[in-house]
Amino acid sequence: MEQAEFTLVIERVFDAPREQVWKAWTDRDIRMQWLSPKDFSVRQDDGRICAGHEYKACMISSAGKESRYAGEYREVKEPEKLVFTHTWQNDTCGVPYIETLCTVLLEETVDGKTKMIFTQAGLRSADARRSHNGGWSECFDKLQAVV
Repeated sequence: MEQAEFTLVIERVFDAPREQVWKAWTDRDIRMQWLSPKDFSVRQDDGRICAGHEYKACMISSAGKESRYAGEYREVKEPEKLVFTHTWQNDTCGVPYIETLCTVLLEETVDGKTKMIFTQAGLRSADARRSHNGGWSECFDKLQAVV
């Protein structure tokens, strides 16, 4: 029997120009400041942001638990679109080895802000979608603080 897929969609408006939000997604030093939920920090963030290139990352909780994930950049269209796969390498934060597809769309608003539409497709349950919504939302709260 085929497993149903669930898609997560999060929209945010950032009080920053699109180029600044793009840089926060693509500059390793900035990304390490925000690309983890609260009570987590980024320990590893390796990979070149270019279509066809792989990346590896690791978050660590305040309790010392590691959450490793990896993927591949599929599309990079500066400064408006970033598409990458996301696969948990351990089961701390999700079902291991299930590949999802993340898309980040950045749109300029008339008042100089940036509307971000984030989509994660291929989640395997409503619970996984709910859990990822919580984690990504906490990441995007931190993103707002750095842009």
